[in-house]
Amino acid sequence: MENKRQEIGKCPECGKPVYEGKQSFYCSSYKEGCKFTLWKNSLDRLGHEDITPDQARQLLNGDSIAFTGLKSKAGNEFDAQGKLAKNETYGWQIGLTFNDASREDKPSADQENEKTKN
Repeated sequence: MENKRQEIGKCPECGKPVYEGKQSFYCSSYKEGCKFTLWKNSLDRLGHEDITPDQARQLLNGDSIAFTGLKSKAGNEFDAQGKLAKNETYGWQIGLTFNDASREDKPSADQENEKTKN
């Protein structure tokens, strides 16, 4: 029985097909040494569910996608744009960019003053 895998996109590292595994999206050329992996739980620490195949496909195409309802360590919700980016230390990751005007998790000057009084 032949294993039929659906190609998610092209590897940004070597150009070979990327497939979906149980925990990640991986390059089909991993046996030849390609190290590309996009972990499905990349944004779990920010309260986002696993990366879907459609989101992975968009990221592999070089698109920037919106992630809404993410949570900071302090528990504040925020939205961000994500794009696939290579980190020399950690490999391929989803790089997030923020629109400062839309960030509501910044405390106001009054809130900051109250903190310093206590």
